[in-house]
Amino acid sequence: MLGLKALKGGFLSILLGIGDFSRIIAGSVSVLYAVGIGAASWGDYFGSLMLPTLLGNVIGGVLLVVAINHARVVSGEGRVQDEQDEQD
Repeated sequence: MLGLKALKGGFLSILLGIGDFSRIIAGSVSVLYAVGIGAASWGDYFGSLMLPTLLGNVIGGVLLVVAINHARVVSGEGRVQDEQDEQD
């Protein structure tokens, strides 16, 4: 599992940047333009871009948050905040 220091160092950002992952906002601009000029249909937009990309973005975002939170708990950083909250 990736450590918290690797996550803080930007390793995950670099990995995500190198991967050729579809982004729903940037991809929608070009595909909606194609729909607008008649080069693609609404079915192409929803079936080939929007729904699969949205689903991938949601799953990827949830997994990213889970990984970061897991790394914080394993490293002990998450427990320090909990102890401070109990003292207040």
